[in-house]
Formats: sequence, C-alpha cells, structure tokens
Amino acid sequence: MMLSYFIYYTMLYEKVKRSLTIIVISDIIRFDMRNERGFTLIEVVISAVIFLIAIAGVLYLFPRGMRSIARTKEQTQAVNLGQEKIEEIRGVAYSSITAGIPSSAPPYKNSALSDTAAGWDLAVSRTVTVQAVDDARDGTGGADSDGDMDDYKKISVTLKWASKGETHEIQLSTILTKR
Repeated sequence: MMLSYFIYYTMLYEKVKRSLTIIVISDIIRFDMRNERGFTLIEVVISAVIFLIAIAGVLYLFPRGMRSIARTKEQTQAVNLGQEKIEEIRGVAYSSITAGIPSSAPPYKNSALSDTAAGWDLAVSRTVTVQAVDDARDGTGGADSDGDMDDYKKISVTLKWASKGETHEIQLSTILTKR
C-alpha cells in the first residue's frame, strides 16, 4: 500500500510539474507577443542618428578622396612631362649636352633644355640642370688617369606647376654616360 501511495504521488507530482511548465511557456510566448507590436519612437530616432552619422562620414571623406585623385593626376602628368624631357636629352649626342642649350639643335621640337610644357590639362615649367661628373675610380682633377674630367653627366629636371593656388615641385634625375 505504501508503495502505491508513493507511485501515485510521484505520478501526480510529474503531472503538475508538466502542467506548470506548459503554463509558464505559454505565458512567455504570450508576453513576447504582446511586445511585438513594432518599433518604438526611440528605436527609430536612434536608428536615424546612427544612419546620419554614417552618411556624414562618407560625405566628409568623398571630397577629400576627389582632391587626392586630382593631385595624383597632376603629379603623374608632371612626371610624364619630366620623363619626356629626359628621353629628349638622351636623344642628343653626349658631346652636345652642355649646361643650358645643346650646341647642336636636334631635329625635334623643344630643343631647348629648359622650357614650359603642357600636358593633358597642366602647364609645367621644366628646368634642366646638367652637371659634368668626374668618376673617382680613374682619379679626380689633375690626377685623372684618362685626363677626361667629364666621365658622365648627371641630368636633373625640376618640374614646377601651380594648381589651386599652390605651387608644386618635383625633381627627376638620371645619369648619362658616353656611348
């Protein structure tokens, strides 16, 4: 008999426990459904503020990126015009390259060493400096073993241009040797 009471109470306990669990779960589900009516005004305002901050960051960075692209374009144009001048000087006979203007004008335009050139949409002042360099390996000055103080020439092209009220400058250099 005692065993039967124990089994009865155990089964009753399990039944009540199951019922309470179902009641608690259904209350949680009903509670969540009552709060699922939509966004509150505060949630909408906070979302709008976060969105506006993100848009403001993009709008702030966009013009800076455009200025950077324009500046890079100008530098590329200037370097191309400087490289063009260096290649032009390489086409002149080594003995004809002196500081200033070559002694014999080559058969192509812009024969002067320093000039103003126009690239795509940029006007650049190109100043060329030619330096005769005596190689130290064969001695220098009066102790030069081959007697030639003009072993190679250092060609420097200084490029200057103005853009949006600012003056910019780049210098390119190369070494020319006798052929």
